[in-house]
Amino acid sequence: MCGFLLFSDNAAGAAVAERVADPAATTIHHASGRPWLVGRWRPGDLVRAAVGGTRVVVLGSTSTTPAEVADAARRITAPADLDRWAATIPGCVHLLASIHGRTRAQGSVVGVRRVFHAVVDGATVAADRARPLADLLGAGLDPDSVALHLLLPAPPWPLHRTPLWKGVSEVPGDSHLDIAPDGAARVRRWWQVPAADTPMAVAAPRVFGALADAVRARTSPGTRVSTDLSGGMDSTSLAFLAAPRVDSLLTTRYAAADPTADDPLWAGRAAAELPGARHLVFERPDVPDNFTDALAPGPSREAPFPWIRARAVIGHQLGALAGRGITDHLSGYGGDELFTVPPAVDHSTLRTAPWRYLGVFRGNRAVRRQPLVAAAASLVDNRGHATWLRHMAEVVGGTRPWSQSRDGWGELVRLPWWSTGHAVRTVRDLLARASVEDAEPSSRWRAQHAVLSVAEQTGRTIGDLDGVAADRGVRWHAPFLDDRVLEAALAVRFADRVDANAYKPVLAAAMRGTVPDDILDRGTKAEFSADLFAGMRTNRDRIVAECEDMVLARIGLIDAAEFRAELVDLHVDAVRLQDLLTTLACEAWLRTTTDHAPLKTGGTR
Repeated sequence: MCGFLLFSDNAAGAAVAERVADPAATTIHHASGRPWLVGRWRPGDLVRAAVGGTRVVVLGSTSTTPAEVADAARRITAPADLDRWAATIPGCVHLLASIHGRTRAQGSVVGVRRVFHAVVDGATVAADRARPLADLLGAGLDPDSVALHLLLPAPPWPLHRTPLWKGVSEVPGDSHLDIAPDGAARVRRWWQVPAADTPMAVAAPRVFGALADAVRARTSPGTRVSTDLSGGMDSTSLAFLAAPRVDSLLTTRYAAADPTADDPLWAGRAAAELPGARHLVFERPDVPDNFTDALAPGPSREAPFPWIRARAVIGHQLGALAGRGITDHLSGYGGDELFTVPPAVDHSTLRTAPWRYLGVFRGNRAVRRQPLVAAAASLVDNRGHATWLRHMAEVVGGTRPWSQSRDGWGELVRLPWWSTGHAVRTVRDLLARASVEDAEPSSRWRAQHAVLSVAEQTGRTIGDLDGVAADRGVRWHAPFLDDRVLEAALAVRFADRVDANAYKPVLAAAMRGTVPDDILDRGTKAEFSADLFAGMRTNRDRIVAECEDMVLARIGLIDAAEFRAELVDLHVDAVRLQDLLTTLACEAWLRTTTDHAPLKTGGTR
């Protein structure tokens, strides 16, 4: 598996580096001669320079050149000196530097590339994955942290960063790790959320330029690239940007279970405008159903895989791409996160452009099917983020039925009804503690915080998926989640993001002239609940049988009998099927992980 370990420039760091010596790995040294980076990476993914006592490495998907890295290395004398240059790097990368004995390590803002650290035998060691550090420590899993991953739809900010391994910490995406020559480490914030003050006329070209640069960082003549082409705006934008840059683009899409879905129509229209591309459609008889092999042994991942229902589907796609010689796949993930309009944008728009917002209030409420009283209440709600966390702590153990809400600072989270009392108490305590110790949101504006929260949820999943895909010979990219694209999207004025008569107005404006107008003006969006129902019908009996003995039950987090009862119950809507996903994801991850790591048991119901 690709990845790296990073060691401090001192004797303790060198001693730990000797423990992980691997003849198949590449070692890059500090200017002192001590080991700095030990790892494996794909040829072409690493750009580096050495100038005097300084070493700088850019690792990942980027169009940055060795000359640019060398120029940056010449101009720095301390880790903080890299801040300005870091804010210009295109693509999705780790930025690593060794500067006269001091070390800097950072990933990407929304966690596609992450940095973890731990103190091992007195030395600060960093890595792009938590598991190697846990192995060095001999550390076990923290079952309290596992409980957070049962939350529906996902752990909220900032608890999504709670380490799953004892003794291992994560560097937030907006920060870098600074390791002194004596091994002392501190985390320093370097990235700030952009001000949302750019009008559409200026913002749209910037979004286009950032997205084009993101695609350019992953494509060049001779590369074998594929993209999604579902018929949606996100994947179509990537396909039209990538097609001129590669010799032969391959597009992919899945046939849907719902015969009334109109995605095939729109995908066909897009394909007709890409005459040099090849188009691969995965027909249903050849594709695993949703929930296939959901609990089967699989590759080790950093955390429970939120898209567990599609695990076999994605594996099928990776096999097909690898079999056709594809080395890089560009997915449209991140487009929804950046360019759809959650209620939090309404909240921020009302406070920055009230007269403009009142003109779209009725339309937005109609689109969301939101009662007038509920819509008005959400707009006048001025609770701080700490209060929001305390509120979630109070209601997290609610029973079904549950009214889903995306008002406030994000989507209201809850535990599934088959969670034990111990799990509820654990998560409630963690939420309450966060409201006191770590309650600062990513931005004072709810719109910015909401975008960053969902983008980071997806970014972390993409980073994990890319690691698994790389073992199959394919890199899985999400260009929308690159730092520069994120910044361009966040800089758009709130009022220009809100348009009840247009879908993703910012992305549509950015891609106008590149993507055909009829696709940008599409007024429908497919949903895939039919795939969920079909997959559960096919796989229910097997999943029920595999849930007779559950790790989650053994560690006191769920009642397995109640979970099995939910599996065999009549599901009248897709929401109840989706409620199964975090439990299946946690169980699958624990079965893979606890084969090789200790895990203490939790409490009882």
